[in-house]
Amino acid sequence: MKKIFLSSLALILILIFSVSATYAYLTDSAVAVNTFTVGQVGISLTEDTAAKSSPGNILIPGLTYEKKPLITVDDESQPCWLFIELENGLEDIEAVGDTSIAAQLKKNGWLPLEDTEDVYYYSSVVSAGESIKTFESFTVSSDVTAEELAACDGATVGVTAYSVQAAGFNSAADAWAQAM
Repeated sequence: MKKIFLSSLALILILIFSVSATYAYLTDSAVAVNTFTVGQVGISLTEDTAAKSSPGNILIPGLTYEKKPLITVDDESQPCWLFIELENGLEDIEAVGDTSIAAQLKKNGWLPLEDTEDVYYYSSVVSAGESIKTFESFTVSSDVTAEELAACDGATVGVTAYSVQAAGFNSAADAWAQAM
């Protein structure tokens, strides 16, 4: 009986070790950790102030005034859509044609944003480190009258720049509608 008991105990121990070894052999585990960071969209708006027109900000018919707003996407920025809001208080006395601010914007890839007033968007997504021209100057019409000049006393030409991440938006219009 002792022999049967020891044999049974030995068999049970062998069975336990066999199952444990098989279980250990057939199991595995792995851990995957995803770390997420928040992307940034950043821009700067600068203007070349080195080359100002000789009369400064005094409006003179036929004279061209330099104004060179430049938008640069930060080096660490995510790709983005660029927008500008243009305040052109001199539009009524500005010379028409290729030298107008609107014509220069179009030439440099800026398009008017539908259903907005004075908002333009750059025609493609802009990547980190890229600099985008807006316009370079404006010219006062040579046929402007003294009354028209007087009406523009104190008028300004201003540019406000905006950026919206490109990811998640199918178009600049979608990005503007959601962000603004």
